Amino acid sequence: MKKIRMNNFNPRMSTGADIYVTIDIFKFVKDEDLPYLEVLIEGNDGYYEFLDEIETGLPVMNHEKLKEIAFMWILENVSIADDLKEGKQWE
Repeated sequence: MKKIRMNNFNPRMSTGADIYVTIDIFKFVKDEDLPYLEVLIEGNDGYYEFLDEIETGLPVMNHEKLKEIAFMWILENVSIADDLKEGKQWE
C-alpha cells in the first residue's frame, strides 16, 4: 500500500461500545454515542443492511432494555406470511 500523505496529524483517539441483539434475521444495534438505535436486516448474502432507526432518548442502554425495544419493534413491524416466495425474506 502506498503511504497516505497528510499536512497535519492529530494522535487523539476515541473508542466506543456498541451493544446489539440479534433476533432471527434482525439485528438491533445501539452505539453509545448516538441517541437512536439501528435496525438491520440480514440479506440472502449473509450481510446486514440498514432497515430502520428507532429514537430511544436513552443515553445508557443495556442488553435487557435493547431486547425489550427489539421485541416491541418486531411486534409492530413484522407479520408472518406463509405465502412468500422461496428465497425472498422481506419486501
